Amino acid sequence: MAMIALATPMAESTQPIPSARAGARPPAWRSPRVACAALFLAVFVPASALIIYYVRGRPFQTDSLYYLQCASVMWRHGEFAQNPGAPLAKDHVAYVMFLAPFVGLLGPQPLAALFVQALLAGAGAILVFGMARRLGGDVAGWAAGLLYASYAPVVVFPAQFVTETLTIFGLLCIVWVNDRMFRAETVSAAARWGALLGALCALTAHVRMIAFPLVAAPAGLYALYALAARRQPARAAIVAGACLGAFALAWSPWVIRNQITFGRPIVLITGLDQTRTATHRVAEMIEQGHEIEAARTTVKEEMFGPAPPIDGAGGPEPALPKAPRTMEASGPPSFTTRARHCAQRLLIMLGLHPKVDAPYPLTGNTVSRLPVVRWAMMGWNRLLLALCAVALLGSLARRDLAWFNTLAIPGALITLYALVHAIPRYQIPSFAALTIPAGVAVARMIDAFHGAGRARAMGCGDKA
Repeated sequence: MAMIALATPMAESTQPIPSARAGARPPAWRSPRVACAALFLAVFVPASALIIYYVRGRPFQTDSLYYLQCASVMWRHGEFAQNPGAPLAKDHVAYVMFLAPFVGLLGPQPLAALFVQALLAGAGAILVFGMARRLGGDVAGWAAGLLYASYAPVVVFPAQFVTETLTIFGLLCIVWVNDRMFRAETVSAAARWGALLGALCALTAHVRMIAFPLVAAPAGLYALYALAARRQPARAAIVAGACLGAFALAWSPWVIRNQITFGRPIVLITGLDQTRTATHRVAEMIEQGHEIEAARTTVKEEMFGPAPPIDGAGGPEPALPKAPRTMEASGPPSFTTRARHCAQRLLIMLGLHPKVDAPYPLTGNTVSRLPVVRWAMMGWNRLLLALCAVALLGSLARRDLAWFNTLAIPGALITLYALVHAIPRYQIPSFAALTIPAGVAVARMIDAFHGAGRARAMGCGDKA
């Protein structure tokens, strides 16, 4: 609370650029346009090359085929379903809506959608650079942008019809708008940014349903800031209310659609009981020494049987069966067991669990052909976590709320997964967003190093 009370997020952190002589032009690397173009191309070009590689040499994943089939049904029949006449109340509806026009206009596997994903991944590099530069200057912007561009899943996943790229972009937009909301001088401006933030949170949650509670993080942080730092309870209520109200308004069409389609107001998705049971069973198997992928495959077959056909030839999607009787008879897990499983899932989300490789998102042909990728990803993972630890300690020590906020929102998403359901692939959006505070940490450490060097030089001069 002390940090919040004394934070000064409005301070401008982009420092003037010193030069050796008056009127000298700054070096090209300090130009925001040069940086944005270079970082955008550093992501877009390899992502586009991988799209061509996937099309020519590799089949799409099962998830990709599922989304494409749902998009085809949505375009032709106007309903969210895997097979016509069998509507779904499941996750990822916004991603299916994103794909539907491409599938309807360009065919069953539209490459244009993948190149749009590559564009969004490149645009994410610009958002990362801009946010980090505002907080810590040019070095911070470059450090964050290079961390983002070197995070292999950012480049790999645009080449598949999966939700990671849109989730990353949505999370980065949330972090950017949240910063604008905190820096707004007037209540009306902050409320407008808060309303936009709420709508973005709802849209991102429609891509990944786990983000549904995420709106509470920025709304709660702003309420604490307005109460503790500004002593303005009315401001806290108005801005947080605008954020939550816009979220509810943007979410309401989903609930209304479910009421009309299924006869009951489903707020989230169906099958949550089965998901909880499966999550508990997977956690037990991991504790028994199984690798996470082997545990997930076993539980899927144990609970749900074979996956429904992807090509639609098998008719409507069958209803999920109940959990195994052995699980039902054993009763709900105890509080201690739940806490232990949450800790396990947190380690999975951080890439630190011994039964999970840090470069999990790049397993398969990419890693088997280039083993160095595995070690590079493990090194990247450890480096990011170390820099985030520095960022957390630094933001608390400096009482820098703007810096802390860039940690809090991705951290809240990691926490949600740890509480509910986690596989290593789910870490990708949060890790991509955490490159912002990590880049600022790099710049602050460089500043501290130079400051210590100048202090030693001045001390030596005084002694002389």
